[in-house]
Amino acid sequence: MTTCAADSKITRQRLKCRWYIADDTFYGPYAARPLQFDLARGNLLDRRDPQQERRSLLQMSFGVTVGTIVLTITGCWLGEISLLPQLQLNGFVMGAGVLLSMPLLGVFFGLKSLPFEPVRRVFRIVNEYFGPAMASCRVTELALIALGAGVSEELLFRGLLPAALAGRGVLIAIVLPNIAFGILHAATITYAVIATCIGLFFSLCLLIWPETNLVTVIVAHAAYDFIAFLVVAREHRLSRM
Repeated sequence: MTTCAADSKITRQRLKCRWYIADDTFYGPYAARPLQFDLARGNLLDRRDPQQERRSLLQMSFGVTVGTIVLTITGCWLGEISLLPQLQLNGFVMGAGVLLSMPLLGVFFGLKSLPFEPVRRVFRIVNEYFGPAMASCRVTELALIALGAGVSEELLFRGLLPAALAGRGVLIAIVLPNIAFGILHAATITYAVIATCIGLFFSLCLLIWPETNLVTVIVAHAAYDFIAFLVVAREHRLSRM
């Protein structure tokens, strides 16, 4: 039986839900817009406009990407830090990035199969919040979102921040930026821990594999996100069939 505990005003035909239980599974207020509960039929309704969700996702991604890059450039200017030596582009560093994405994707698909509720909740939140938008995006749009996230986040969290903290020791320069990276992704505590571990993986690869540079982790990050976005989009489409 589908039930709903709502924190908003009840109308004759429906009540807007923020917290709800569907098919014996609890969901929190993570949808881009609250879902609705049809009192007459006893069903939860997802009335979000997919194209509006797509536009919102593209606008948000563009804004976050540009904002993060501007923040990084400003920080480099104020701290007199140059990231250009770490952005040398060649076939090796790009190939290394693709290679680094593979173990991450293995972990991604492994976590999806785990019957561990905190991990399953992470995937539910991602599918609920981003599924409609990603399912409406073109493949090229998902690729651009992934590339923007890879470039902006790696420049800040594996570029500027470690360089700014280098004088405080290697441990601090590695750990603190990745804790901040995890907090940025803290949809849940589990998600924050996973993101922190991914960031530490990137940082350690840069540390122990000196032939690589920021381009390597940018490619790895973007490739990982792109495949994950395709999976989320596909699963959302299948759930609507």
